[in-house]
Amino acid sequence: MILLLRFSILLFYPLFSNAQPKPSVSTHLGSMDGITHKLADGTTVNAYLGVRYAQAPDAMLRFEKPVMVEAWDPLIHHATHFRASCIPATRKDLEDERNYSEDCLFLNIITPGGKVGSSESIHWKTNVFKLVEKYSGLLKNYIIYFEKYSTFLVKVLIPILFQKKDLPVFVYIHGGAFHMGDTESIGFEHAAENFVKNDIIFVSVQYRLGPFGFFSTGDKEIPGNMGLWDVTMALKFLHETIHAFGGDKSKITLGGFSAGSAIVSALLYSLDSDGLFSQAIQLSGSVFSEWAISEQVVKDSTRLAKAVGCSTKNSKSIHECMKERTANEILEGVEKIGSFRPYVRKNKFHMRNDGEFLTNSIDTMVQNAPKKRTLQGVTNLESSYYVFFPQIIDVLAVPKTNWSSYGKEQLKGFIKERIAPESELGSNAAVFYDLVADFYVHRQDSESDDDGSKFYLGRYCELLSDLQYNIPVLHELDMKRKHGWETYFYVTDYASDAVTDPQIPVSGVPHGSETRYLFGNGKAKLNEEDQKFKEFLVGGLVNFIKNGDPSTNSFNWPALTEDFPTRHVRLGPKPKISDTFRPEAYDFWTNTVPKSIGTDALKSRLPAAKAHNRHEEL
Repeated sequence: MILLLRFSILLFYPLFSNAQPKPSVSTHLGSMDGITHKLADGTTVNAYLGVRYAQAPDAMLRFEKPVMVEAWDPLIHHATHFRASCIPATRKDLEDERNYSEDCLFLNIITPGGKVGSSESIHWKTNVFKLVEKYSGLLKNYIIYFEKYSTFLVKVLIPILFQKKDLPVFVYIHGGAFHMGDTESIGFEHAAENFVKNDIIFVSVQYRLGPFGFFSTGDKEIPGNMGLWDVTMALKFLHETIHAFGGDKSKITLGGFSAGSAIVSALLYSLDSDGLFSQAIQLSGSVFSEWAISEQVVKDSTRLAKAVGCSTKNSKSIHECMKERTANEILEGVEKIGSFRPYVRKNKFHMRNDGEFLTNSIDTMVQNAPKKRTLQGVTNLESSYYVFFPQIIDVLAVPKTNWSSYGKEQLKGFIKERIAPESELGSNAAVFYDLVADFYVHRQDSESDDDGSKFYLGRYCELLSDLQYNIPVLHELDMKRKHGWETYFYVTDYASDAVTDPQIPVSGVPHGSETRYLFGNGKAKLNEEDQKFKEFLVGGLVNFIKNGDPSTNSFNWPALTEDFPTRHVRLGPKPKISDTFRPEAYDFWTNTVPKSIGTDALKSRLPAAKAHNRHEEL
């Protein structure tokens, strides 16, 4: 009887108490505490912020693969605030209120809490007491059986009755052109409202940026892709620890935006990340894009080494010297060589085929990679983000003072100098220029019969959007479909009036418009149409994370098929299904251009150009 009394006190103590102790977990590495955050409806979530997943990659570990964090037991890991952000590629991207360091390999884990101290909490406790009172006679009889079978009850039955099912996990990789970004900018409050409240554990991950994450000598000395290894290490850490947080390691969805989406794309095909996640969400980014992967990073790394005073006679001397330079000296060097290129291949530090993480051509890796479900999409005018907002990447922007005068000659000049330069394409440059100019400058259609500045600014946005996002994403989707991947596609057609500048002469949804609804970027409140859009977007993502299918109770979201290879959902307050997306542009880049100049020449604009040609021949 005494045993039963003690057990009852332990079992029912939470029913009597409104105390809110600091959340804590125990992992094989040691114990950790976090913070409790209350949402608008009284729901609480537990936030473990600044969780170290790897040893500090500074000093001798700079440019090296990350090393798993060591056990901290018997100390307690206080995961109660965001830790240092990774150093961006340029000093202009340093924010005054942020702390930056090379020691930045942290992640954040947000888990469901409960209703604490609310009327609902009191209500369900009252119901429990009513049940106890109603069935007190039965309880007395069960006391006899409890004393007789206490071992069975405690070790077998009670764990079964009270066990919780491990939750699916959404791991999110931030964007920023591989040059900037952190998890503190994302925060966790909106992710908690959108995902954690729907019984999904949310994780955000930091990785090394700019030259600290993607510098390369082009050989085994510094192969590059440190940022990819960082994210992979974070996934390995989660595989070993997420169960302690109530997560299911077999149900990890890896998602990302922009450069983060390109990283997800790379991890889908690398054998080093195989088995670390089960499906993927890719928001506006692909490893098939030239801004995401090329060997140009090796040349720019060499230029940086020279700029900071390092000898470039061989890779070993570069490696030794770059490790001796301070982070500030490296940032000064980036300022000397410039952080971005005035090309579609805008970022100087990005992924490359290093022969280890990315072992082969992209098409071969897709063919050999284990199939995973993916949800992938773009906005309908991605690169207008760069054209009309010079504070983002000024090398591609058209200054506001030039909007009204932008015309045919400016667009043709950009194509000749930046899309079809003779320095890259040699004897193919002239033919390539004529093809691109005919399609983007001279082509007329029913939707664009004006030849004024608005027309040519729109075509400039189309050209950049096609090369930076649309064609690479369509190409990746096509490759996945042909190799039997279950894939869902969307195009965002909706941009809120609250955040749309009416002075911008070209209408369309720019890069990153969806993230406002997921993570609360921007201060403008959501109107009724915004709320409808958000509900559908979040509902689709939640269903995909939990069930592997973004369809909702009222909307069937179709997967790609052989008969409908680009069928997609047009995201808006009233979503609809469309069968095609930029078919003429896709045919132009994957058929017309390769037939005229060959796939080898086109690889400078579309890294996987050869892959599409090979599959068409098959």
